[in-house]
Amino acid sequence: MRHPVAARLLTAQLVSELGSFVGLAALILLAFDATHSSFGPALVLASRSLPALFVAGVLGRWLGRPPRRTSLMVANLTGAAAVAVCAIAPSTGTAVVSAALLGATRAAFRSVQAAMIAESIPSDLRLPLLGAAGVINQTAQWLGILVGAVVTLTIGVRTSLLLDIVSYLVAAAVLATIAVSPRQAGRVRSKPLDGVRLVASHPVLRPLAALVLASAFSGSLAEALAPAVADAGWVPPSMAAASAGGAVFTLVVSRTDFLRTVANQVRTVMALGASLAATGLLVMAHGPDWLYVLGNASVGAALGWVVGAQATVIDVTPVDRVGHVEATLVAGLITAGGTGVLLLGSIARLAGPGAAYVTGAVVLTATLMTAGRRLTSSTPAVPE
Repeated sequence: MRHPVAARLLTAQLVSELGSFVGLAALILLAFDATHSSFGPALVLASRSLPALFVAGVLGRWLGRPPRRTSLMVANLTGAAAVAVCAIAPSTGTAVVSAALLGATRAAFRSVQAAMIAESIPSDLRLPLLGAAGVINQTAQWLGILVGAVVTLTIGVRTSLLLDIVSYLVAAAVLATIAVSPRQAGRVRSKPLDGVRLVASHPVLRPLAALVLASAFSGSLAEALAPAVADAGWVPPSMAAASAGGAVFTLVVSRTDFLRTVANQVRTVMALGASLAATGLLVMAHGPDWLYVLGNASVGAALGWVVGAQATVIDVTPVDRVGHVEATLVAGLITAGGTGVLLLGSIARLAGPGAAYVTGAVVLTATLMTAGRRLTSSTPAVPE
């Protein structure tokens, strides 16, 4: 927090993400109320995929040209406008449109943010910064979804969405105070698929990306399936449990060097697979709601390994390509999460929510058996 850029990035993130998850809870519950099944929330979460891919594949080559501060501010203002679409006329259709626009905004924001970190933050501060950002993300998700679910169910969806809009505007104001660095001028414009090519050809990024995508495939199960699994009073804590677990895990490990090594990252992915399988079996056995909350918390905790993956990506990627690679990975993450929640939501509808959790564990384990072995045999190195 003593670093001028890092402090402002974390402050803006805290404000915007707290509001974003309040709004996301509203969109999910709005879709669930309209469809009376887990398909509605799954559709909202999945709608973020294609716009994010468009940003990474088509717009990614231009994201590095404008000043970083301006790009981050515009992304937040665009997020406010996207939420306003649903706030004006709440429905499943406008919820999908808002979520789609937010998917594009998130991919663009994360791309520029990663590039700013690579340019402005010393390498020894990156993992602590990303760890703090991970704690903020998971805490904001936990509190935001909890508050958003309660506010939406008691007061109404528009109130939650209005809080989201205000948070984006305040975050944009915070980002406006970042000093413009002279190093932000004269960047090289990359080709549309340079991010994909670099990830596919890199011995560390390729298997790391596979594990990130396989983790994201099941990453939204708690939020999407909780309304169909838990009793009414347990829905908010069940939806927020995964982010609570992630916040606690990230807070603990970010104060250590545990996630600096890819071997420990892989071990945490193994724990994620076990947590998914155990939670699925618990749901199949119709276990108590409080135990389901703990299961979702364990899944969210293990998902915290992605913080280490973020630091590794920045360390092994050339500085002038960090933004494009990050946009590619974020778009892939959103797409994997959207595709996963749609497919797993369909499985939940046909075979039950427990089967969805177990399927997610199988997909992750299959990926781990190949990508994990390759990743642990590679030694990340910062490019000269």
